[in-house]
Amino acid sequence: MKKEYFFIGLFFLFNLLNASIDSDLDGVEDSLDLCPNSKITDIVDKNGCATEHLEVDFNSNIDLTLGYTIKEYKDYSSKFTNLSFVYSFKEYSFNLYLTNDSEDDIESSLSYTLNRDSLIYTFTFGLYIPTSNDKIDYFTRLNLVYLTNCCNLFLNLEYDFLRDLDTKNSYIVSFGVGKNLSSNIYSSINFRYLSAISKDSSNEKYISFTLSYDINSNWYISSGLDIGLNSSSAKRVVNFNIGYSF
Repeated sequence: MKKEYFFIGLFFLFNLLNASIDSDLDGVEDSLDLCPNSKITDIVDKNGCATEHLEVDFNSNIDLTLGYTIKEYKDYSSKFTNLSFVYSFKEYSFNLYLTNDSEDDIESSLSYTLNRDSLIYTFTFGLYIPTSNDKIDYFTRLNLVYLTNCCNLFLNLEYDFLRDLDTKNSYIVSFGVGKNLSSNIYSSINFRYLSAISKDSSNEKYISFTLSYDINSNWYISSGLDIGLNSSSAKRVVNFNIGYSF
């Protein structure tokens, strides 16, 4: 029995030593390969030499952002944290937003961006997935950015399809101007209008200021201040975010 195992082992060793070796994984064994260092993206001929090179675009990006927000009303204030995950590939991006705000909604959306010279369009469709009831709400967004030599002008439009019995469809309009103060500092100011979502609520108006700073190629921080312009709005909304991009 031991002799049988010995000869079986010699047989497999012989086949292993005589097996064809293809070091560059192009489908042509090394003994016949005239171009032994082909790239994995090369289409090769029978001699192992490239006849065509596939262009593979790995232009993707992931952003993780952790935020903290304080809302101050006339009689009370609320504090909550949020986590944002954004995966971008070419002109598409997927966003997932989690918060422990009182609404406890999970926001999930898909965006498509078009760049036309000085004008950038972003179209977004998304869902508000609540954790407290069984109604899923929908929203659409259109973001327009016009680039100039000194700054950029932007307009953001959103329409929410709300399905709860005590709510109605609503919309958000905001517009403003932003400017790069340096290569890694950006600031903006905008006006934002939110329509009432129920008979018992009123429209809200804010003037908003934002400031962001790129610490390095990966880390960034940002902060924002919203000031309410009418009695139905929060007096102040302050937020701070820290993120990592890779």
